[in-house]
Amino acid sequence: MSRGLSIAIGLLLAALPVYAQPVNGRVSDAGDGKPLAGAIVRARNKDGNTLKYVMTDKDGRFSIATVPEESALSVALLGYKEKLLEAPFEKFYDISLEASAERIKESVVQARKVRMSGDTTTYNVKALTTRDDLVLGDVLKRIPGIEVTATGHLKVDGKDLGKFYVNGKDVLDNNYNLATKKLSVDLVKKVEVMRNHQYIKLLQGMQESDQPAVNIVMDEKAKGKVNFLGSFRAGGQSEAPYIPHSENLTAFYLEDGLSSVNDAGFDASGNPGRDVTWFRLPVSDNRYSIQSKLNMASAKAPLSDSRSLFNKTFDSRTVNTLTPGEDVKVGATFGYAWDERTSSDRRVSTYHLADGADRTITRDENRLERGNKLTGKLSYSKNSSNHYVSDALFADIGKTMGMAEVSGDDSRSELGERRVWDLNNNLNTLFKTGSGKAVGIKSYTQITGFNESLDILSGSPREDISSSAIFQDLSLNSVNKSGKNLTFNLQPSLRWTFFERGAKLKGLTDEEVPGLKEDKSRASYFTCGLTWSLFYRKQAFSAGLDGNLHYDHAAYGSYKKGKLIPDESLKVKYETGRWVVSAEGGISTKRPDIQDLGSVLILYDYDGLRRGQESLAFLPNLHVTGEVIFREPVSGWYSRLTSTCQKTRNLLGGRDVLENYILSYNTDETVDLRTWASSAEISKGLYSINGKITARLTHFRNSSVFRQNGISSTYVSQTVTPSLEVNTSILGFWNINGKGSLGLMNMYSAGEESGRTRDINASVTNSFHITGNVSAGVVADLFHNSTVGKTVIFPDAFMSWRGPGKLRLKLQASNILNLKEYSYVSLGPLMETSYSFRIRPFSLILSADWTI
Repeated sequence: MSRGLSIAIGLLLAALPVYAQPVNGRVSDAGDGKPLAGAIVRARNKDGNTLKYVMTDKDGRFSIATVPEESALSVALLGYKEKLLEAPFEKFYDISLEASAERIKESVVQARKVRMSGDTTTYNVKALTTRDDLVLGDVLKRIPGIEVTATGHLKVDGKDLGKFYVNGKDVLDNNYNLATKKLSVDLVKKVEVMRNHQYIKLLQGMQESDQPAVNIVMDEKAKGKVNFLGSFRAGGQSEAPYIPHSENLTAFYLEDGLSSVNDAGFDASGNPGRDVTWFRLPVSDNRYSIQSKLNMASAKAPLSDSRSLFNKTFDSRTVNTLTPGEDVKVGATFGYAWDERTSSDRRVSTYHLADGADRTITRDENRLERGNKLTGKLSYSKNSSNHYVSDALFADIGKTMGMAEVSGDDSRSELGERRVWDLNNNLNTLFKTGSGKAVGIKSYTQITGFNESLDILSGSPREDISSSAIFQDLSLNSVNKSGKNLTFNLQPSLRWTFFERGAKLKGLTDEEVPGLKEDKSRASYFTCGLTWSLFYRKQAFSAGLDGNLHYDHAAYGSYKKGKLIPDESLKVKYETGRWVVSAEGGISTKRPDIQDLGSVLILYDYDGLRRGQESLAFLPNLHVTGEVIFREPVSGWYSRLTSTCQKTRNLLGGRDVLENYILSYNTDETVDLRTWASSAEISKGLYSINGKITARLTHFRNSSVFRQNGISSTYVSQTVTPSLEVNTSILGFWNINGKGSLGLMNMYSAGEESGRTRDINASVTNSFHITGNVSAGVVADLFHNSTVGKTVIFPDAFMSWRGPGKLRLKLQASNILNLKEYSYVSLGPLMETSYSFRIRPFSLILSADWTI
């Protein structure tokens, strides 16, 4: 027996190297034998999709803990020929890569800048950088298929980014916009864009993912060092505030075992930090928001903040990550932000009444807002091929205060305040139980408090609202892969929410608001059921069927309602290296939002009163989406066509006129709501001159029913917007960055046109490089609104000088014509509003940016 057991163990150990042994190796240059750092070693399935990958270190070494079954290893580095290793694998490889041949042909020149391999596209940042580029985002915005948002976050093929890696490690979490907005482009060697990226190693080769990811490979000179990016701006303006200025310092330390990014800055020149006033939640954080009842912020001009914002902002963050092993990550993030902003605007609102007459209300508003917010996050994760554990504890506290002086038809002073605190914990576990099988638990808990108050200081209404909520989500996940092509997921889950709100309204009589002066409400929502998904893939074709059967129960006071709800959706996709064609459709049920329960008067936007009545009906929703994507990264061509149709039922919205107030409310009646949204985009990466040209066309149409003064009518709006964006470097000394759009909006009420507006927005920057270190340029922003009948142009001029090292000085004159205000008209249901905003005056600012 002992001998037989020894033989069995020996046979088992002999089989392990084929599938479960670690694979190690060293990659070097075949010409001189020097180690190659940053080479990508990938495990791929037979369709060429990446299952997992690692990067070689500074000594050219790599290690993959386990190699999935039926896979091959590829070793690639920009400028070298790719090498393929097939199973059975050895324990150690000494790999020599040969340099790729370079010819003078244009295609080969472009190939040195961009390379496509399977589902990964690699961009040589050093070759794509222009002299105007300062940070990483400047280069990313010229890559076809990538969108850099105003906050510095990324979208790939229209999808929010799933993961952002630095040298193959997730060290920045949701704060990766610090890299896109603050990391010097000189420190980045290349950028890898990965589509269909499954970041959980245990699920690689087991469960598909449609999330995109980006990995940046740092230059060797940036590793193991603290790299600083600093900036300073100061100058003068023709009117108060007379001295605009800003200061910012960011320190990056990005190493394999420890990463730390620290950022702090103050701004009083029109460029805000985080949007403290609005308490916006971090991107991709699974958090619920207590909805605000009181709208404390004034309308925002459709201009850049640097033209219309008068602010003082302090923003600071520290993001620290410890990676003691290949699979383990411990993170700590803390931030504090403070914001003060002033604004002035004038509004003339015209309400189209049911009897054909119009009602106009005029108001001028001067507003001061202050806000501060403190956040903290502790996280731990272990991402191995056998189990995945991720836990994050998040807490924040913030306060916002707004004061306004209102004159016009409704003169008064206002003082509003809101306070928010959040505490939540997000736990996600997954364990491999066999070949192609895994089980896990997800748990999300959140406790939130929210308080608001609004005073009309002239002695009119005052309202106080106090809310608290508890959210608890719990689910058991089961992943099963059957054979080579089929994956089945099963997820029993439950969700429980408790919401409590108290509201008091003062300054109005019982006759004006019968039974609504004081409201105390409690609501709860409970759902439990089973969710399943079936995914099938065979070569380029895939199909997924998702469904769930849940019992939902909502309770509010004496009202209780429960319902058994089935939801289904089907998605089919055909994907090759260049083409993606997909269609998705399904039917679902819109759950009631228990935060909107009750009937309490709300002081809404300081223009009127809103009676919030929300039905507990479970409303059906039918949707169909189609998408076609073509991408050819090496040549630079990219196009995407998306169209979505949706039909649902919505609560009937109404509006009544009461003296100087407009009463807006929701009835208990539901009506059809139809929307159709489409967009078409085509881009061409101009790699020979490091530029990009993009043309877009978007269309949006919705149809619903409104009730006005007791009369119901159909309301339809339709918007068509063509736009063009060009970013080129002509002849090496002339850079053009321009974009423009034409917005065509038509609105119809009861079959007749009730509003029409045409908007033209255009911005062009011409930058001329006079010498190797000196450049000059002009900027022009143009805006036209047909309803106002006014065209506005904001011209700027600048001159910059690159000094020794990484120092750049820039002198800029903004709003040379010293325009005082900007006007436009916006259209809404049965209403149009003309706005006029105060603009920052003529300013002359000297700025300095430097990298150490």
